[in-house]
Amino acid sequence: MERALLHANLRKANTSENKQLRKDLRVPAVLYGSHIDPKPISLGHTELIKFIRDHHVGSSLNLELEGEEYFVILKDVQTHPVRGHILHLDFQALQAGEKVRVTIPVFLHGLDKIHDDLIVQELNTEIELSVLPQFLIDSIIVDVSEVKVGDSLSIADLPINSDENFEVFSNPDQMIYTVMEATVFEEADEEDESSLFDVEDATKEVDEDGKED
Repeated sequence: MERALLHANLRKANTSENKQLRKDLRVPAVLYGSHIDPKPISLGHTELIKFIRDHHVGSSLNLELEGEEYFVILKDVQTHPVRGHILHLDFQALQAGEKVRVTIPVFLHGLDKIHDDLIVQELNTEIELSVLPQFLIDSIIVDVSEVKVGDSLSIADLPINSDENFEVFSNPDQMIYTVMEATVFEEADEEDESSLFDVEDATKEVDEDGKED
């Protein structure tokens, strides 16, 4: 699959510069790596938003800066706590022959195809691993279209564990998903609602007793 390409410019690392960047619809970021000095950079807002729609922290891409192209991964995205817009990004430049430690998402594929009487509980949605740049992957896809009641999958069950190109750091006992009957959840909901009504009735009785006194 062809890697995405983003274009960046060098910037001055100060607050006033960052304010001006945002007025110019550019987003501040930093590019760093074991073989390069940290570089304060900026990216065009429109191009960046298009990239973020289809990618995530841990995604690999090519970053063009001052006529030079870097193979990088997106390490961090800082967003505004209220407005949600992007404030800053971190990119790590990769070097051939040097392993990188990343956290990548685990996606469940086929949820729309499971039977209506089944519920797939997603328990863990990411995995941490170490890999050489040439073997880097952006995500792990798990097919759940044919699961049955009682099925489950742990990190230890993932095929990536037997691939010598990857070293997995996540707890192998962590569950990725379990499958249960939908009726189990319906019964649990009914019990919760029943308990709520019991509490409300008891509260009402106490209030009425208090009024009589």
